[in-house]
Amino acid sequence: RFETLDDHRLPVAGACGGVEPFWGARWADGALTLTAPGEPDRTLPIASIPKAEGRPYGLIQAKGERGAQVLLAYEETQCRDAVIDAPVLGRGALIVIEGDETRWYSGCCRPAPGALAVE
Repeated sequence: RFETLDDHRLPVAGACGGVEPFWGARWADGALTLTAPGEPDRTLPIASIPKAEGRPYGLIQAKGERGAQVLLAYEETQCRDAVIDAPVLGRGALIVIEGDETRWYSGCCRPAPGALAVE
């Protein structure tokens, strides 16, 4: 079991990543950090945790400089294209909107050790 963000399915801390192109997203402590080869890591404040009514999703919305918007969607489903060395929790999709450019990435997600629920 994991501690979740509010009443959502998303662990309080975790990571998603994928290939072609390689990308990564980590969230914890109110921030979402994006990584990609050849680019500096970017950390954005989490603006909201919107609900996806009727869907098995967890969503994180972050906003950056100059109107950049990021939406990370986590789905509790099997992920076959795992690129991370840890238990896989589900699939993730990262959508980054900057100006007129929209980039969409998909991959697998895992919880961070700090998300384990204390019993």
